[in-house]
Amino acid sequence: MFIPRYFDADGQAKIVKFLHDNSFGEFITIVDGKPSATHAPCLFDDGSGVLSFHIAKANPQWQAIKSQQLLFIVNGPRGHISPT
Repeated sequence: MFIPRYFDADGQAKIVKFLHDNSFGEFITIVDGKPSATHAPCLFDDGSGVLSFHIAKANPQWQAIKSQQLLFIVNGPRGHISPT
């Protein structure tokens, strides 16, 4: 993935802090030959470097995770903006 220099995180500590501060994202896999995405909360373990998340067993992506790499996108702070 191309990352412009001004968006590049300089250092593992900044990446870890970002993951702790923004514990929600989307993971993308291929299911039945098509891209599939699910929003999910996540937890990052500093010691092991493992990113964990929970999805429902009814979601077909849980099986895809076992047999392929996935892309997990963390967008940053989120919130609701009221139209009123």
